[in-house]
Amino acid sequence: MAMNNSNQISEKLDVKWHTMIGGFAGYMFDAMDIFLLAMAMPAIITDLAISPADGGLLATATMVGIGFSSIAIGWAADNFGRRKVLFWSLTSFGLLTMAIYFTNSWHQILILRFLAGMGLGGVWSIIVSYISETWPSHQRGRAASFVLSSFPVGAG
Repeated sequence: MAMNNSNQISEKLDVKWHTMIGGFAGYMFDAMDIFLLAMAMPAIITDLAISPADGGLLATATMVGIGFSSIAIGWAADNFGRRKVLFWSLTSFGLLTMAIYFTNSWHQILILRFLAGMGLGGVWSIIVSYISETWPSHQRGRAASFVLSSFPVGAG
């Protein structure tokens, strides 16, 4: 009996640390994407021969997608499972971002950035839920703060 309890405690510790480290990595790469877009914006504006305002809409489309998905993804995660929805959020974000390489116009990039933002928003909301579920209440604030501190790491 004592051995079984010991294994359960060990598994819970593993889950909370995996959640925090995975969340850190997820947020870090999300931040990297947003900052890479900002750094590449002058080249994008020149290459596509668009105005700075049109370039700004590319970043805005990402943020609007994040906002819309936060509502929808929370519902999907509760009804279909967080792990499955997190996987599809990460996958859609990665594939849609990669698909930008194959575009020929600003409009296509705008649509893909919006859709990729929807995947990105799913990652944000689900990771916050996982932190709340896996960390004890007296450590949640520190765990969440650590995960959120990955944003400047990804920007760097």
